[in-house]
Amino acid sequence: DDLRNVCRTLGLTFEYTNMAIGGSVLAQTMQDDFYPATLGRDLPWAEEGKSWKQSIHDKNPNMIIVSFGMNDGGGLSNTLTAGTFYQELLSFHNEFSTGCIINYMNDIAPKDTTSKNTSDVFYRNKVSLAQEMRDFANTNRTINFFDSFRLSHLLQFGVDEKAYTIDSYS
Repeated sequence: DDLRNVCRTLGLTFEYTNMAIGGSVLAQTMQDDFYPATLGRDLPWAEEGKSWKQSIHDKNPNMIIVSFGMNDGGGLSNTLTAGTFYQELLSFHNEFSTGCIINYMNDIAPKDTTSKNTSDVFYRNKVSLAQEMRDFANTNRTINFFDSFRLSHLLQFGVDEKAYTIDSYS
């Protein structure tokens, strides 16, 4: 809403489409045969017989805001290994970056590792995915990246989880 208000204040017109698909993982959405219309959810933009990728290409966006990692690190992805998420991000970037600004954002940090809903494996997966997205941003310096994991960790625990490591970046 803030982005919409700023654009309206500046007299800019735009079309906003939220093409998020809850419960999906990045590798799944990048498949040519992933058809959101068959999921039985209220996705007004989804068309029968069109993949998620094709639906985005048909929109021909000037900007995409990407926030993956919520389900990828939560155990829904049985193919997630070290470096896999990085390669999936690269695949996404190569698919959509021509003529389009892509803004990447990683997932927020889980509240804690002791809650009954959060296992140590879950937390470690989230940390790993956050780092893979940071690595992706560091390697591909032309992309826009917002480290929401780092910020949410700082806000929750009062500690910048990257400030005390050797590989920290700005």
